[in-house]
Amino acid sequence: MMNIGANIQAYRKMKHMTQTDLAKRLHVSRQTISKWELDKSTPSIEYLVQLSQELKVTLDQLILNHTTIKNEVEEAKMKKALLLVQNYKPSGDNTWGNEAKDYGTRDFLANLAEKYAQYEWRASTFKELEAILSTVQIDFIIVTPAAERFLDRLRETYHGESRVLKSSEYAQITLNHLLKK
Repeated sequence: MMNIGANIQAYRKMKHMTQTDLAKRLHVSRQTISKWELDKSTPSIEYLVQLSQELKVTLDQLILNHTTIKNEVEEAKMKKALLLVQNYKPSGDNTWGNEAKDYGTRDFLANLAEKYAQYEWRASTFKELEAILSTVQIDFIIVTPAAERFLDRLRETYHGESRVLKSSEYAQITLNHLLKK
């Protein structure tokens, strides 16, 4: 049984996209995305190809069994990571991965997501850390060189896997993103 609508919705959410975000990328209305997700209409083959490209999934993944997606969503939910920074500009969007408004932090998080693809990333200051740890299971924390002064306090608060980026590695990850542009 095909669950195209449920698959579109699940993969869209895995990419932290709203219906409006996806609609803009496909040049359709938000209502069209909603109709597809509710199985009130089905996207044409052209839109299925565009959806698979935007959501970075195969056509098979998009149109076949929803059970596999549920497992992928559960796995993604289990692997959260933080980039501990000295400061950043929050966007006000509390969706995991969409909280950084400043381009530097947002771009750095995108690079981390490529390098450490098994995790979903967001930035955090040490001040925010306790609240995040009390509500979300964090599997990994990377500390930027500027936030390294919080390392002892981090180890008192967090007992999971963490590491400090060397200045050279921090510069390389930043440079990689600039070179891609």
